Amino acid sequence: MKIIRTLSISSDAFYDYLVNQLLSEANAVPEMNYNRNHIKKGFKFHRNMQHTSIVSTTEVLDYQPGKQLVVKTTHHTDSIEFNYETRQSPKGLEVTFKQEMSAFDKKKGLRFFRGFSSAIYLSRMSNSLYAIQEQVLKEMERQK
Repeated sequence: MKIIRTLSISSDAFYDYLVNQLLSEANAVPEMNYNRNHIKKGFKFHRNMQHTSIVSTTEVLDYQPGKQLVVKTTHHTDSIEFNYETRQSPKGLEVTFKQEMSAFDKKKGLRFFRGFSSAIYLSRMSNSLYAIQEQVLKEMERQK
């Protein structure tokens, strides 16, 4: 699934937020102390999912600061890949957000329900981008 949205924040602020979120997850692993220098293509960490014995693996597939971040998380039954690409436009930061889930199999289910599921999925993707913008703007306001 793919959406394109224009945000009113800088690419630096956008990627800082994404990298900080990734570091927060990586450093949730006991005794880990990752920093921004670790975030690059090939960076990988494992962690137990909350309240289960299921281990997930998160890997940075590509990172070009200010341009693109691709991250894939996998566990025993599913994988999800997040791809953020950005470019500056006259209206703001144009973000192309692609998200692929292995469990989102187009062959399953009736056509109506696949379409309904797709609409909900796209809406959640859009909401997540606007939530990032909101968090970045709140942080900027707090730092003033």
